[in-house]
Amino acid sequence: MTEGDVQRMTDDIIPAHIGWLADAPFFIDEQQVNSFYDAVVRPDGEQGDTQLEFTAQKAEQVKKVMNAKGGMSLGLGWIFSGIGPTVSGEVSAGKEDMHTGTETNSAKVTLKPIKTPQRQLVHLALHYLANQWQRLFLVNDPSNRNWCNREAVEGLPRGLVFLDLPSITEADEGNSKTNAKFIPVAAEFDQNNIDRLYDKLQRKSGENPPDYPEDRPETLCDYWGWFVKEFSPRRTMKVVEDAAANKGPVRWVRYSVPIDEGNNCLSLVFSPAGKFDTGVFAYNLIWDAYNNGVRLVGTLKSGPELNVLAAYEK
Repeated sequence: MTEGDVQRMTDDIIPAHIGWLADAPFFIDEQQVNSFYDAVVRPDGEQGDTQLEFTAQKAEQVKKVMNAKGGMSLGLGWIFSGIGPTVSGEVSAGKEDMHTGTETNSAKVTLKPIKTPQRQLVHLALHYLANQWQRLFLVNDPSNRNWCNREAVEGLPRGLVFLDLPSITEADEGNSKTNAKFIPVAAEFDQNNIDRLYDKLQRKSGENPPDYPEDRPETLCDYWGWFVKEFSPRRTMKVVEDAAANKGPVRWVRYSVPIDEGNNCLSLVFSPAGKFDTGVFAYNLIWDAYNNGVRLVGTLKSGPELNVLAAYEK
């Protein structure tokens, strides 16, 4: 196998989703990313570089499991040009394995110690791709809930999810069963004010939402279905803006987002610790996401729930 053949093999294994990381996020949770990076990547790279190796056999496994459609073929070049000198890569055609009679071809990626959260997130994604690809979930269609079922949630290490939530236009064109509707549930502000937000969301007529079904959890899909049906990005955005007025920056905020036509919802938790303006959690995540879609990277929890590490515009 020539070096060009190995490069093509590497092109097949690097998913297009990871290309998001070459862009600048409008939200990134520096503390969570740093802690996650410290636990997963840094033990090997504390005193020096960490090297990841992609083999032809691994490429075939990943392609089969992840089903290489929806833009999974993308080369390594954009990663290195987009994030600078903290990552380098090489491909090499190896010698024939004396036991199997096959060539031991590989592509190697070297991670250098780094402290910026954007580049740590790239390292995390590449580490998962090389060593924990069964726990890496690339989600274009959230309604296919295999990525957030009980087995996916309970597996170790914690799943790393790249979630593409479509715009209203994409949903109308039939490319998705639902679009990005961020229904705010609750938030805590810098002055230790915790506000329930969902019960402030009204119909255009001013009618209040139904009571939360505390004693009937089986009706939750119907309950959130009311908010999905009545969703208005303008009114919803105003609820968050009004709640934040005179209370200081947002410490954490939780949203419920429908992921299928049955109104099954994913809980999204953002923990900005007061470091981002209210507009990120009102305009960007409600108005802009509804109209243009949004891309999220996060860690998977039961619920299903996603601790959001970073958010990117589409």
